[in-house]
Amino acid sequence: MEFYTNVVFNAQSGTNYNMVRIVYGSAFSDASVVKIRDLQVFRPVCYLNNQRIRLCTIDTTNKHITMSFLFGLAVNTRYHLKVSILDSRNADINGFLPTAAVSNIVLMYKRS
Repeated sequence: MEFYTNVVFNAQSGTNYNMVRIVYGSAFSDASVVKIRDLQVFRPVCYLNNQRIRLCTIDTTNKHITMSFLFGLAVNTRYHLKVSILDSRNADINGFLPTAAVSNIVLMYKRS
């Protein structure tokens, strides 16, 4: 989706963050983060202007997404925004393959 700014977001530092909160309706489904040992399932992943947002949370009760970031944004500018819920158990829906699956790859070579 696109995010359009109507105010200036100056670059911040330390613990002072810019914050964007997006309210989403009931047409979208969501899932709370589940922790299985050290694996986080349904973890939110956000990108703003092709930069990964480290502090991205989804409030499933109040139905809003909050992104906190340090970089600045110009006024009256459209930025690309991507929000996903990562299911790290499933590579087909924005997840990734577990290490065990990758280690089963066998490379064959022939010496000439």
